[in-house]
Amino acid sequence: MLGQEIKKKFDSLVQQKSTWLPLYQELGEYVSGLEVEFTADTTRGQRLNNRVYDATGINASSKMSNAFMGMLWPSAARSIKLKKPKNLSQTNETKTYYEHLTEAVVEAFDNPKSGFAVAHEEYWNDQGDFGTSGIGAFDDEELPVIFRAYGISGLHISEGKNAVVDTVYYSMDYKLERAVKEFGIDNLSNQARADYKRDPYKKIKIIHAIEPRIKRDATKSGVFDLPIRSVYVEHEACHVIKESGFHEFPIPVCRFMKRKTEAYGRSKAMQALPDILRLNSVEEASILALEQMLDPPKGVYEECILGNGSVDFSPGALNVFKASGRAGNANPVFDISGMGDVRAAQIDKEALREAISNHFMLDKLLDFNNQTQMTAREAMMRDRIRSQSLNGFLSKQIAELYQPLIERVVNILFRKGELGVIEGSIEHREKILNGEKPVIIPREVAKLIGSGKDFYKIEYFTPAAKLMQSDQVEGVYAAWEFAGNVAQAKPEVFDLLDPDESLRIVADSMGSPSSIIQAKDTVEGIRQARAEAQAQQNQAMEMQEGLQAAEQVAEIQNKQGA
Repeated sequence: MLGQEIKKKFDSLVQQKSTWLPLYQELGEYVSGLEVEFTADTTRGQRLNNRVYDATGINASSKMSNAFMGMLWPSAARSIKLKKPKNLSQTNETKTYYEHLTEAVVEAFDNPKSGFAVAHEEYWNDQGDFGTSGIGAFDDEELPVIFRAYGISGLHISEGKNAVVDTVYYSMDYKLERAVKEFGIDNLSNQARADYKRDPYKKIKIIHAIEPRIKRDATKSGVFDLPIRSVYVEHEACHVIKESGFHEFPIPVCRFMKRKTEAYGRSKAMQALPDILRLNSVEEASILALEQMLDPPKGVYEECILGNGSVDFSPGALNVFKASGRAGNANPVFDISGMGDVRAAQIDKEALREAISNHFMLDKLLDFNNQTQMTAREAMMRDRIRSQSLNGFLSKQIAELYQPLIERVVNILFRKGELGVIEGSIEHREKILNGEKPVIIPREVAKLIGSGKDFYKIEYFTPAAKLMQSDQVEGVYAAWEFAGNVAQAKPEVFDLLDPDESLRIVADSMGSPSSIIQAKDTVEGIRQARAEAQAQQNQAMEMQEGLQAAEQVAEIQNKQGA
């Protein structure tokens, strides 16, 4: 049965993940401070970091995650443009359509009710701490798209071709009240229905299995023939609550760093963990040493032998010594010295904090050097040096998360008719009958869609994209600068450079709005009109010069005749 099949595979994935749990538990306690229920249970409101004496690791991980968020996706409006493919002609019609395409996708991401802002933050918290997380994009009746984060605590994954995650089993503890609202009471098992009548707040574990569908009829479009299978199953009862499907994999999962023999990712926090634990120990020892300095252990003389043969050096301790050999009027109560120099611990802590900061790449991610005046070229050279160490991480996030997530949103919006309709189609007529003014997909674009080819390309103009494209922009500047030097001896060298293409490259790389760049047919029309006006002006000037010359000749002839 399907329910037993899903439960068996889920239990297998749980077993494969179990070797990671002790590491996740340590990371949760000393780096995350949010998720620590991997090998230990907690209660609501419980302090989750009671063994942490230094928060350097927590702060460094948070700064790294926030920096990556700001670099890779400050907001959809400031991050992406959807543009035409290279083989598509650039006209005002296509320019207008792709501007609409961009606006629709941006609105889907930036809509406050879509949940992307929250999901994005949760995603990056897990990326920085645990190295594995994902974001799901789903169709919704009220909103164009809704987003949900998939963190490491409930996430169980398996890889497919090319080491890409193609299977996600996510376990959730549902209150029965929520399960009834979401799935309907008739779709739950007999036991769940009975428990709901007794205690609607009782929790049950539900598995959401998302994986490639092995057996399907590709000629059909029903939910049971879609390429991705989606099944909700009650774990204990092995009862199938709901089965459906997706046109494409709905939850891109990214691994921050990855070993080829492992499905789960590794994080910078894992690399920094030895230094974080050591710093925590040194800080704990420093706290104890400071307590001893502020409230040192005391000694007192007694006229008899007392004590247990040991000296208590804890803060505020009282030790009793025998009186033999005591100086005449010595103070009967005295501090016991013998504490070490805490300055060595302070030096060690500073070195560890710097090492942890470097583990999380804060020296490259956070650039606060605003005191030195730099030219545009110097700034680009600095960005190129930074990009060389960050490109791998940035490219991986784009390839594993942002690219498939954007493609998923485009597909959802296209199926809902939000991206336009083909002129004369049934959808076109229905929208007109409903009193709507539909967006028409240009003929050339419709042909690409009909042939199954990509009808758009995603262009990023985030801070990360600018950083990654700094080499390209610098190359444009360098080419024109070099040509300017050569032109002093050979002016025709400028014939090799295309100023229009140079401007487009720089504008795209620097994130300039597409509205400021004219379409090619518009530019050609402007230049043709300018050329015609110039020709007419030249012709008028020539006629004027001809008339003046004729007048001069006539004047000379008149003088000679006289």
